[in-house]
Amino acid sequence: MARDGWGFLGFELGDVDGDGRADLVAHAAGYPPRVEVYLASSLL
Repeated sequence: MARDGWGFLGFELGDVDGDGRADLVAHAAGYPPRVEVYLASSLL
């Protein structure tokens, strides 16, 4: 999957910040290996 020139290898939903809402964790493609976290509060 790609978005605005970025490739992603996988997505997971989970509560990262403990607010009880599902946050999006994206495993980005490329080097260096990294994940990007999108908090549910920032997606509103």
